[in-house]
Amino acid sequence: MLGSVQVPQTADAPVRSEMNSGTTRARRKYSLRIAHMSFALRMSNAQVATFKAFHETTLGDGAARFTMPVLFAGASVTRTVQFTDPPSYEVLGGGLNKVGVSLLVEAL
Repeated sequence: MLGSVQVPQTADAPVRSEMNSGTTRARRKYSLRIAHMSFALRMSNAQVATFKAFHETTLGDGAARFTMPVLFAGASVTRTVQFTDPPSYEVLGGGLNKVGVSLLVEAL
C-alpha cells in the first residue's frame, strides 16, 4: 500500500427541525455512521486489470456496495463500503501501478 489511510470524522452535521414551540430538535442525518476513507494501493498490471473488471462489471462502475476488511483502531474489521469517486490510476513503471481509492465506509 502506498501513502497513508485517511479516515476523517463523519462530516455530516445533524439535521435540525424547527418546532411549533420550544427548542429546535436535532437528529442524525443517517441511522448509520458513515466515514470517508481514501488510500492508494500498489498493483501489478494483472491486478489492475482484475480490479478494473471488478469495479466496472461487478460493481456497475462503482454504484454497488460491497464488503471488505478495513483497518480500524489497529484491527481489521469487515465493513460495507461504496466508491465515492472513480478510482485513479497512475503508472509507476516496472509493471507497477498506483491505484487511488475513495470510499464511504458504513458503521465505522
